[in-house]
Amino acid sequence: EVLMPGEYEGFGRLNQQITSTFIATGEHEYTRYGFGRLAHYQAADIWQPEIIYCGGMSEMRKIGTMALDRGIPLIPHAGGSQETIHYLATLPQVTWAETTIPAPGGPDRVYKMFEEQRHISRGPEGIYIQPSEEPGFGWDFEVTAA
Repeated sequence: EVLMPGEYEGFGRLNQQITSTFIATGEHEYTRYGFGRLAHYQAADIWQPEIIYCGGMSEMRKIGTMALDRGIPLIPHAGGSQETIHYLATLPQVTWAETTIPAPGGPDRVYKMFEEQRHISRGPEGIYIQPSEEPGFGWDFEVTAA
């Protein structure tokens, strides 16, 4: 993000003046109201809500609906998380998400474990992540007696 979060007018001016590069923001917007302000000021070409920061699945769905209704591409921040993958699986029109992978040069077993846990496969366009088949977000809680 090139400006501080909340600089809606500044993002709007920047987005009007820079036409050679898409402006993306939103990882530090916490509700649909902040995204409404981004929309009001035409402050970004791409919205990047973070499901953990923005209030979970319910708020993410509202933000996603706002983006899709306005024709604004949605590329969720930290899109490789289980929560975001489950959200994205409901929207065939949203095909991209930001994700991270372990740093290069680490042990092969770390990459293998990372890819297995996230159901990752590789294709010509990049990395594909499938949602888990377990209910909810696919979390597996281990309950122990205290």
